[in-house]
Amino acid sequence: MRRVSVIIAAYNVEAYIGRAIASVQAQTVSDLEILIVDDASRDGTATLVNHLASTDPRIRLLSQPENRGPSAARNRAVREAEGEWVAVLDADDAWRPERLEKLLELAGETGAEAVADNQILFDDSVKRESGVAFTFADRKITLDAEALFSRSNPLELGILKMMFRRSMLAEHGLAYDESLRFAEDLKLLCEFVLGGGRVMITNDAYYIYTTPVGHITRTQSSGTRSETSRRSILAILDGLVAKYAERITPAIKAGLERCRRITIQRWTAGEITRLRRQKDYGRLLLFLVSHPEGAARYVTTSSTWKRRLGRGAPNPETTGR
Repeated sequence: MRRVSVIIAAYNVEAYIGRAIASVQAQTVSDLEILIVDDASRDGTATLVNHLASTDPRIRLLSQPENRGPSAARNRAVREAEGEWVAVLDADDAWRPERLEKLLELAGETGAEAVADNQILFDDSVKRESGVAFTFADRKITLDAEALFSRSNPLELGILKMMFRRSMLAEHGLAYDESLRFAEDLKLLCEFVLGGGRVMITNDAYYIYTTPVGHITRTQSSGTRSETSRRSILAILDGLVAKYAERITPAIKAGLERCRRITIQRWTAGEITRLRRQKDYGRLLLFLVSHPEGAARYVTTSSTWKRRLGRGAPNPETTGR
């Protein structure tokens, strides 16, 4: 049995997949396999992976007959995996060479069934790092259901890329939701902890995350394949409430309700911004009248309105845009 199975879902990522694979090959842990699931790409992704596989027997290419999305691709890779651990890597991301070594050490020290690290933010347009995603209170934190949903915004941890003990996924019947093409990582994390799994997170950052929009340039990454779907998040929250009703404590319920409010607020802000930019003032007025609470929050937090009212510099973190 291999120590780690690295799984990569790939769709039209010929320009990125080589970097991702090279970062795995450079790991200080060599007892691994690399499973790339080509999700019916139309570019040279499969050809490139086949070439790399001819030079490294640890690489396996699995081909999907039709495009079914990242969840289906990852589930297939998990089914084919032989490793004790399953580590997820997005095709346009990369790892520091010591990532797997550090995560395996963390798992061994704590006995956790899943481990993750902080993320290094990467602006693809200028190929530069722009800081880290999170500032956790401690160098290591335990994340169970209570801890996750007690956070001010549990949704933000959905971008973490976990390394799961494969037997834990099998024993609890956990898999990626193949109906989702957005926030599938978030749902699996929530189901993992609500099912009793324990996650350990280190504040140290070894995962290089290519942000959908660069924090330096504010330009969309050409490697981004998913589109934000607030509807998907609301469906995830409703599904968690229905499936895990007996395990939802008052604290977890409050956290789920907070997630719902955040999601609706961001959807409202996004709709107002879209209509304003389209100069569709008639529909914008109707939307503002029908969503007064969201409209009030938008006016008080939007960077555009703050500039017009002389209330300071733009703050993209509060606008939901």
